[in-house]
Amino acid sequence: MSGGIESGQKSDQESGPKSGLKGDHKGGFRAAARIAIEDVKLGRSVEAATGRFRDAREAALAELPDADTLRDHFKRIRAATLADLPAYLETFKANATTAGAQVHFARDAADARELILEIAGSHGAALAAKSKSMTTEEIRLNEALEAAGVRPVETDLGEWIVQLAGEAPAHIIAPAIHKTKEQVAGLFVAESGEDVPAEIPALTALARRRLRETFLRAGIGISGGNLAVAETGSVVLVTNEGNGRMVTSLPPVHVAVLGIEKIAPTWAEAAAWLSLLARSATGQPLSIYTSVITGPKQPGDVDGPEAVHIVLLDNGRSRLLGTKYEEVLQCIRCGACLNVCPVYRTAGGHAYRGETGPPSPYSGPIGAVVTPLLFGLEEHKQLPQASSLCGACRDVCPARIDLPRMLVELRNDTVAAGLDGTAASTLARLAAGALGSGRNFEFAARLARFGRRFAGGDLPRPAAKSFRETWREAETNLPNPPVADPGPVSNPLPEPPPAAPAGLPEPWRSRRQFAEPARRFREALEKAHGEVILTESAAEALAEARRVLREIGVMTVVADEGEPLDGFAPAPDDGWRIARPGDHAGDPEGWRAVCARADAGLTSAEALLAETGSLVVSSGPGRSRLVSLLPPIHIAVVPLDRLATDLFTWLEGRTGPWPANTVLVSGPSKTADIEQTLSVGVHGPARLVVVLFP
Repeated sequence: MSGGIESGQKSDQESGPKSGLKGDHKGGFRAAARIAIEDVKLGRSVEAATGRFRDAREAALAELPDADTLRDHFKRIRAATLADLPAYLETFKANATTAGAQVHFARDAADARELILEIAGSHGAALAAKSKSMTTEEIRLNEALEAAGVRPVETDLGEWIVQLAGEAPAHIIAPAIHKTKEQVAGLFVAESGEDVPAEIPALTALARRRLRETFLRAGIGISGGNLAVAETGSVVLVTNEGNGRMVTSLPPVHVAVLGIEKIAPTWAEAAAWLSLLARSATGQPLSIYTSVITGPKQPGDVDGPEAVHIVLLDNGRSRLLGTKYEEVLQCIRCGACLNVCPVYRTAGGHAYRGETGPPSPYSGPIGAVVTPLLFGLEEHKQLPQASSLCGACRDVCPARIDLPRMLVELRNDTVAAGLDGTAASTLARLAAGALGSGRNFEFAARLARFGRRFAGGDLPRPAAKSFRETWREAETNLPNPPVADPGPVSNPLPEPPPAAPAGLPEPWRSRRQFAEPARRFREALEKAHGEVILTESAAEALAEARRVLREIGVMTVVADEGEPLDGFAPAPDDGWRIARPGDHAGDPEGWRAVCARADAGLTSAEALLAETGSLVVSSGPGRSRLVSLLPPIHIAVVPLDRLATDLFTWLEGRTGPWPANTVLVSGPSKTADIEQTLSVGVHGPARLVVVLFP
């Protein structure tokens, strides 16, 4: 079942979602769009949500220095990677295997399903906890798991809502964009048997409680992957709720499924990718949790999966390499093109479907291109027409993918294959033949001006002269002065900045040196609803942590081991007790149970990123990935000498192998999957407090 990609192979023609979803009907995009347009509530919901995404994206990119330069750079990165994709895939496989993961290449959807079912069966898994993944939607994995006796549970709040409704996601990053809170309440009541009010805090609390059971009981965790880094064999997963961390940390087996195109050669390229992804998708500098998964649990690790499998899906992608459609593989699934598209905003995501069956997992402009390419143009011949060709999708794309060009190419392919077959298409072909040259167009324009004399006054008056004639006259009358020799031209570009330091910045010796990066870190984290406390010493920092714990009235605290937390303990009158991984050596189940019941978790951090307000928390001896994940409150005590300017600086200075799990924490857990209303603490901690000391 494993092997390299091959040119010319065909996609699984049944790889798109088929029957079994509510709202299935025949007629393709046009019929579904007509139904959607008549749904006034749907239109209002979609327009409100996409409007918020557009505004957030613009604000986030405006704060990014040289955003357009970075987008141009990223475009070159993606093109160069695809040009040598087989080599990068082999490098990724070698490094991931060295890290202890098992890498599988799936030729098509059926191959991927068979691989995953085989993995689940070999570990006796009866319950699968799934994090959000469009790739598993593409291969219809849930249907296959259910047929094999494995119950799949979507744990992203929006995905869980549409799973309970028996529907497909309506947006790449906001699956339940079309649901009202009243509809969600009805689904939750039916699923849980509890009388839950149609109030977003109550709905979110029920989801946290019900899905926590799934995380703790699942025999296998299945995730997607936003990108994979060939240099280290790492899979990077970007989420906001914390369910992605749960799925990749709690079950004994983790399976990551991602398309072969989602490869970054090195961490330098990955940094550009991550810097644009969240800003383009949700308007965040970084998503709340950026998880780097490099193999399974390592010797000395407190927790984590015993086995990690990575399934790299082809399913028609390699067939696009070297063709006029290769550019579509540069997509990073941010959803920005959906939010600006007038067609998507009018018709909604479920209208993007074939002639028969339910919606495609990919909607909007990217879906109108990639769906026919992966799942067949004959079945999806209407989708290339689902665009105004206004170019807005190309303008907002972080990789500047020319979707309008490919939509036109697909329309041409539709005509060439004889798949259009409508009177309108026939007229369009006749018009194209008549107006296919400048001479023919000028003749048609003169004919129109002449014919208006006999058509009455209802037709608009054509211009006395064509644009071409006016332009030619203006060009003739333009002055044409001789061009003077400018002489030697000095370099207009500024001197390049000095090279970045080889490691993280040296410890600051005074608060003056620390003030500006600390201000940026605090501002960024507080914007993401985190809290920052500045102190004068390590002793004062630990005292502040103790004060916070007393104020919130906790009973049990779980804490990592190592500096600066060694020796931290409650005072006799504090009223709470502390547990550490070493107290449960050799008893991972007991440690997990303690973390699940704990009121607060206490960690330090490997690094701090000022620009994004992020903590870098890694697994390793004495450090549990559950301490910063399962309790409702996360407190981090971190020295200032671990502060880096931004993601690029930290990655440039980072040395040594990656641990099995590293997560960039950029705020408390949050979601906006119900009516795009922010709710904090859906799966991970609802409160994040960072205590800094010099």
